[in-house]
Amino acid sequence: MRAAKQKQSGKTNTNILDNIADYFDSYGDRWIDVYQDEKERWYEYYPLRLREKYALLLTENENKGTAIDLGCGTGHALIQMKKMGFQRVIGVDISDSMLRSAEKLIGDNNLSDSIKLFKCDVQKLSMVQSNSIDVCTALGVIEYLEKDEPLLSEISRILKPNGVAIVQTRNYCCVRSRTVESFRKILPFYRSRISFRKHKPSSFRCKVEACGYTLECERYAHYYALYPLDIIPGIRTVIKPIDNFLNKKLERLSTNPLSLYFASMYIAKLRKVNVVNG
Repeated sequence: MRAAKQKQSGKTNTNILDNIADYFDSYGDRWIDVYQDEKERWYEYYPLRLREKYALLLTENENKGTAIDLGCGTGHALIQMKKMGFQRVIGVDISDSMLRSAEKLIGDNNLSDSIKLFKCDVQKLSMVQSNSIDVCTALGVIEYLEKDEPLLSEISRILKPNGVAIVQTRNYCCVRSRTVESFRKILPFYRSRISFRKHKPSSFRCKVEACGYTLECERYAHYYALYPLDIIPGIRTVIKPIDNFLNKKLERLSTNPLSLYFASMYIAKLRKVNVVNG
């Protein structure tokens, strides 16, 4: 099974997409490693697993027709969607490395005939018919794009009326993230290898409503129990096991409004109420 490819147009947009693809082709091992062992020990903490778990929980009572995962990465969520009962599952990514990992995982689970993979720009899903998708997930995707509206409009186009999208992005209001961002501006050690944006949940709410969605649910993930000790090299390594243990305990606060300031991930459940012309 090979991932189908779509042409990408627009010089600026293509450059951004190329940067995203190059980054995940080169540094995608952390996403692959997260799912190497299904067991999570007491001293391990995998926010990437948690955001997927939360997203799937938010869709468990939705229609089980067709689901699509934008930025599907290694394909773990695609397998879980099939196990949840979705009749058709589609995965989309821009990274060849991620798609190869997803293809292997799907093959290992004997699901090559029922899960389709595509390599393309998530803002231009021409292979997906309008009003054809029941559930769309986009976890850790929108922050790498130049603007929110193209992706939100394209998701609205492909969703059926009353369809659901789960979107996860970086939380601008997280105190720890703001501190690290300040360090990145002055210390090369902290600089990210890829450009990304953070979102203020309050501003994001306004955007999704303008794009024809109702915001049904919000939750947070990825805590920092021992901040600011966890940003100090050396100390961070020593405290990591107990920090991970405590961070998992803090996940119980994922629906608490105070998590706005203490969690780095923001997750929103959006329901399509109007058709938006992209």
